[in-house]
Amino acid sequence: MAPVGPELIVGVRRDPVFGPVLALGAGGTAAEILGDVSLRLAPLSADEAYAMLDELTTREMFLGARGATPVDRARLTHVLLALASLAAENTVAECEINPLRVLPDGDVVALDAVLLLRDSREQGGSDDA
Repeated sequence: MAPVGPELIVGVRRDPVFGPVLALGAGGTAAEILGDVSLRLAPLSADEAYAMLDELTTREMFLGARGATPVDRARLTHVLLALASLAAENTVAECEINPLRVLPDGDVVALDAVLLLRDSREQGGSDDA
């Protein structure tokens, strides 16, 4: 039901070595085909989140190519920082939003999302709870 627009993928995953990792890339069906992704370790600064879009090969799709409305970078940065904050929650194993569609006004809307929680043993809790 959302208006047509370019699609992004955003997500966080807890790497066993590095900890929470944040990803931004071309979304929808392009996510698997193109593999165009920018990665950062969480937590990250607003400047780092803002810069992730510039690292994508497909960035022009989201910056107003061919007269399209560019993504509102402040709103996208807010989404990335919220996901990074979510990654800090010890209960979250991973979260992915795909697609995150860019609307005609530049705002973004999540069309599908998956949130996986960590097992209580992975969180350092006990089975007696």
